[in-house]
Amino acid sequence: MSSLILHRYMIRQFLTPFIIGLVTFTFILVLHYLFLMMDMFLNRGVDLWIIVRMSSLVLTMLLPLSIPMATLLAALLSYGRLSEDGELIALRSSGCALFQYSLPNFLLALCFSLILVYFNLILVPQATRGFKELHLRVVQKNPLALFAPKVMNHFGEYKVFVEQMDRRKKKLKGISIYKMNLEGGPTRILAPEGMINSEDGITLQMVNGAIHQPSPEKENEYSITKFNKLALRMPTQEEDSLRVFSPREMTLGELKNKMKEEVGKKFNIAPLQTEKHLRISVAFAPFVFIVLGTALGVSLKKGGKSISIGISIVIIVIYYGLLVLTTSLASQGFLFPSFLVWTPNLVALAVGMPLLFRLAKQ
Repeated sequence: MSSLILHRYMIRQFLTPFIIGLVTFTFILVLHYLFLMMDMFLNRGVDLWIIVRMSSLVLTMLLPLSIPMATLLAALLSYGRLSEDGELIALRSSGCALFQYSLPNFLLALCFSLILVYFNLILVPQATRGFKELHLRVVQKNPLALFAPKVMNHFGEYKVFVEQMDRRKKKLKGISIYKMNLEGGPTRILAPEGMINSEDGITLQMVNGAIHQPSPEKENEYSITKFNKLALRMPTQEEDSLRVFSPREMTLGELKNKMKEEVGKKFNIAPLQTEKHLRISVAFAPFVFIVLGTALGVSLKKGGKSISIGISIVIIVIYYGLLVLTTSLASQGFLFPSFLVWTPNLVALAVGMPLLFRLAKQ
């Protein structure tokens, strides 16, 4: 019974900072998408329900990053506080070994890792594709969602600036379009007003404007062609192009099928192998971080939260920086992808395990 009470106590000490860290790290990671979606809702007329669906997909994509970070922070904070308050000394004096009272947290981190394996191999690629397809449907249903007033809107080789817009009537005012040329300055299309036609793609229909075409031979000369009406089709991402998935957007089964096809065509499959092993490697980051975080947290004597937060930030930067480096090398075919992408985990365990065993013997 006392062992059960102790395990519950350790879990509670771990879960509180874990939840705080999870919310904090997820918010930081989602901040870029949050600005994008708030702009789509407030300025571009996208329905709230669409924003909610896109938000759920973004959370699915980012949880595999925030959960390992929160696990590391929780281990450092919880064990650091127990060490600073002398509770670990009391546990050691009562005959409780480090692995005995830490077992629940290790098992919890292992459960996180196993769940993230499924996330990374199946759910995350599906969420990434779902986000892209949902964004495409938004564009097809409401082409004005691509526009924002008084900012430069990009459509392939065109850059479009509008002064004002009426989303309900699909009308634009103060239109300036720039098309970059291989030689000479950009071609400018200026019109006081126009509207959008979205029946077949996105077409700008402008009236009473002018085309400023630079001379390819003389730098400072250009011609002006006035028009009463001009229809200009904007290049957008077509639905067919979304069916060509990148390795990041493929599920495990699709990655395996793609590798079989590439082997048959005698293509380099290193990027595909790297992506498969990378997902599994990153999924076990929570377990690696609980080992390293526990060892460092128990070693802390003073400093409390500030030291723990600082150490967690340093470890996260080093771990993911090393992961980016090894992933890049593995994708280019250096050594074996299955070895390189596991290097950050192996380095973290090489630091954490000896320290953990030494502390357990004290």
